[in-house]
Amino acid sequence: MHSPKRGTVRKLAEGLGWFSIALGITELAAGGPLSRWLGMRRRGALIRSYGAREVVTGAGIIVDGSRGWLWGRVAGDMVDIATLALSLRRGRARTNASVALAAVAGVTALDVFCALMLGRRSRSQTALLTARGTVQGLSALPQRVTAAVRQPIQAQLSRLPQRLTR
Repeated sequence: MHSPKRGTVRKLAEGLGWFSIALGITELAAGGPLSRWLGMRRRGALIRSYGAREVVTGAGIIVDGSRGWLWGRVAGDMVDIATLALSLRRGRARTNASVALAAVAGVTALDVFCALMLGRRSRSQTALLTARGTVQGLSALPQRVTAAVRQPIQAQLSRLPQRLTR
C-alpha cells in the first residue's frame, strides 16, 4: 500500500484545523439551537464549551502543525462521541444525534489517520498499524477507549441506515 506524501498529510491536517475552527465558531454561536437539535435540552453552554475547544485545537493545528494538536482533536472527538452516545439513550432527536455521531466518527478516523501519518517513522510501522486496522472505520478509536464506550457507538452506527430510511 502506498503511503501518502508528507506534504499531502500536512494539507489534510491544515484542512482539519480549518474545519475545527468553523465547527467551533458554529458551536459558539449556536450552542442552544444545536443542543436542542441533538435532543439535549438546556445544554447550550456545554456545546459552546465544545466550540471553544474546537477553535483552540484548530488554531493550534494551523499555527503549530504538530501532531499533538491532532491528538487533542481526537481526545475532543472522544468527548463528543460519549456525549452523543448519551444523547441517543436519553434524547428525543435520536436521528439527528445518530447523524452527528456518524459524522464525528468519520472525522475521528481522519484525525487519527493524520496524526499517525505525521508521526510515522518508517514504512514498516505504518504497515503494522494498517494491518491492525488502526486507520479503518471505528477501529481507529484509540485502543484505550473501553469496550463499554465503543460497543454502544458501534451498535448505534450499525442501526443508522435503518433509521435514515424510515
